[in-house]
Amino acid sequence: MANVLLVDDEQNVLLSYRTILERGGHRVSTASTAEEALKEFEAEGADVIVTDMNMPGLSGIDLVKQIRQRSPGTEIIVMTGAGSERTGIQAMQAGAYDYLRKADIVPDELVLLVEKAAEKSSLQTAIALRTRIAGLREGFENIIGDHPQLLEVLGIVKKVAPTDSTVLIMGESGTGKELIAEALHLNSARHNKPFVPINCGALPKDLQESELFGYVKGAFTGAQTNKKGLFEEANGGTIFLDELGEMELPLQVKLLRFLQDHKIYRIGDSKPIMVDVRVICATNKDLKKLISEKRFREDLYYRVNVISLNLPPLRERKSDIPMLSQYFVEKFCEKFGRGSCQLSQEALDEMMAYDWPGNIRELQNVLERSVILAEGPVIGSEHFPKDLTEPQISVSDILRDQPTLDELEKRYILETLHSMHGNKVLTCERLGISTTTLWRKLKEYGVAQEAGVKEEVAA
Repeated sequence: MANVLLVDDEQNVLLSYRTILERGGHRVSTASTAEEALKEFEAEGADVIVTDMNMPGLSGIDLVKQIRQRSPGTEIIVMTGAGSERTGIQAMQAGAYDYLRKADIVPDELVLLVEKAAEKSSLQTAIALRTRIAGLREGFENIIGDHPQLLEVLGIVKKVAPTDSTVLIMGESGTGKELIAEALHLNSARHNKPFVPINCGALPKDLQESELFGYVKGAFTGAQTNKKGLFEEANGGTIFLDELGEMELPLQVKLLRFLQDHKIYRIGDSKPIMVDVRVICATNKDLKKLISEKRFREDLYYRVNVISLNLPPLRERKSDIPMLSQYFVEKFCEKFGRGSCQLSQEALDEMMAYDWPGNIRELQNVLERSVILAEGPVIGSEHFPKDLTEPQISVSDILRDQPTLDELEKRYILETLHSMHGNKVLTCERLGISTTTLWRKLKEYGVAQEAGVKEEVAA
């Protein structure tokens, strides 16, 4: 089925040809002039345009030329009057797909010609898309997927990578923030210098400053020699500060100072050290909310948020799941010496239906497990964890007995916690609440352990 825009100044012709094309299975919109057709095309688009040549205002040839400029992949069929073959040829020279004489139009032939034009339009669009994706993909080979939201991010990355601008990457855990940071580094002039990733949440609070900025001998008990910090180790390259929201406030001050003057101070030393490092940050938390809670500096937020990138969660780019799955299956089959193996259609259907709270990281772990457990070349849904294949409770399930607002909130919180496999950090991210609020709510509900949560949800 094609989307067809039919253009003619005679209403009886519009009605007749619209009926023919709709009976042929196509979706048809109409316009009485070329000007109306251009407005309709801008608003709704079309795979194929079927237009008369002689109309008030802009002619059919004018319409062909303008559509060709705006959308080279859209095919145009022109209709001419008796003795107007030359006009039809001129239209084809201007970019029309074909022409028909109105007096000779046969319904079945019109439908068939539109179908052929639609096939060519689809092919041209696919080629243009693949060309665009290939252009975006250059330098980003490790980032799998072609969802529009991902391609939009890659388009920004391609523009920003050659600069030294500070970048803030936002997204849920497991969405690939470090891959994007590494792509920024590899596509910059710093690609031959170090790329140093740091998980701020994994550094012990009392060691954060010494790890990042280093120390001098005698700065504290146990400081036997001078030690370079990770900022110095990254000199000339890129430092990636993941989970920025976990950085302690005193250290935020030092990071802010570095972003202002590119100088660091080792612990115990008053002499500054110039360091040439590009800073890329990432967070899975709402930094503006942390600012309101006095847990993150507002001035630092504006310093690191020069360029912001928002990575979509996997549930919002499910069309990438088959491509990602194939990539991981091939990767793990090679890793474990399994030879060639593939997902069954049932397994892929299960994966498409699942919400993936852990995003791409969870998908990767599930497929690694499945490749290990599968004995033959086919990976089926029986090789998936039970949590993935168990039916998900829907909104209608939660609303099954018209609960009060308080009861609805309770069910939603507990079901979200259950769907996140008891992971309270992910639950807070999905619900948009703090961990303190979640703990308080769970205490109100009398839920002390994850087992209790599951019992509540099932009840």
